[in-house]
Amino acid sequence: MASVKVAVRVRPFNGREKQMSSSLVVNMTGSQVTLQPVPQDPDKSGSSGHLSGDKLKSHNFTFDHAYWSHDPGDANFTTQDRVFTGNDESITDN
Repeated sequence: MASVKVAVRVRPFNGREKQMSSSLVVNMTGSQVTLQPVPQDPDKSGSSGHLSGDKLKSHNFTFDHAYWSHDPGDANFTTQDRVFTGNDESITDN
């Protein structure tokens, strides 16, 4: 029977995300991925700018492989080519 492995890759911000001054809400440690709550914008008022319940909590996920590609200057940066080849011996899962 074949097994399925699940991988996640955090990509760099695209142009629109940079233009909007988006915040990075993903942290990785090995194959553990944590999604942090989105920072609240103090300029937004009303229910559309207010987070509540589970949206205020961090959420943890574990994958077979987690690849950090958000910042090319980061020591754990993994290129798309290395993710695509899937050569686990040459990829650090961070």
